Amino acid sequence: MVEQSGKIHVVAIIHVKEGKRDEYLNIMKEYLPTIRKEKGCIRYDPTIDCEEMMFQQETDDNRIIMVEEWEKHEDLKAHLVAPHMKEMFEKVKDIGTGVQLNVMHSPA
Repeated sequence: MVEQSGKIHVVAIIHVKEGKRDEYLNIMKEYLPTIRKEKGCIRYDPTIDCEEMMFQQETDDNRIIMVEEWEKHEDLKAHLVAPHMKEMFEKVKDIGTGVQLNVMHSPA
């Protein structure tokens, strides 16, 4: 097993109901300044597929990909249960259809 050290990287693939991506992003944008000020937050960026496809890229108009970086695993854990996150999750719960969460660290 590789010892965990260093920064935590998160890629969260959020699937939303047909045609609801902009609504989801607008709700999320309300919370970005607060999230980005959280202890340990280095990067917290919602991204969407580029209109110009690259190679075999599959695009999806109903997908948001969060790219995050955190100082420590404990910071990410605190983020997920922060009151503003609970509030945001409540607002988007009927818009989202699922999340694939990938939490990683650098092995070196």
